[in-house]
Amino acid sequence: CQFIRAARALKGDVIFYNLDVDLFLYYKDGKDGDITQQTIKMEQGQRFQTTDIHAVACLPKHSEFWDGVSSVSLSRWTTEASAIGSTTTFEDNEPAKDMADPVFKSYASPTLATRQENVIMTDEKKLEVKQKKKNVAKGTRSNSP
Repeated sequence: CQFIRAARALKGDVIFYNLDVDLFLYYKDGKDGDITQQTIKMEQGQRFQTTDIHAVACLPKHSEFWDGVSSVSLSRWTTEASAIGSTTTFEDNEPAKDMADPVFKSYASPTLATRQENVIMTDEKKLEVKQKKKNVAKGTRSNSP
């Protein structure tokens, strides 16, 4: 999901190669404006534009998911995908600067080994969070935002 997020931030394309997962793309208004193609399964070696993607699901290989289904809300799509894998949603016109401070809106299934934290943080951000927790434990507050 992060590779697609990075490509989207740079308005680039992605090509899916030999992974033991299935990737599904969600298009709010359908792929190329065709509402009958709201959810697309990425095929091996096929190039996809990322600018119109609203969400990505990374699911175990051979998962049966919304491929070809034309009318499902984004919230239902991400909820069902999160039950079996990991999803990431994108805001409209998400700027490339988001890649410099990678605090992503990412949701993962509780069954995944990486469930402890669904937010990817830089080392500096982790230290800031750790300091805030210490301050709360001591009963003090930080003046920083």
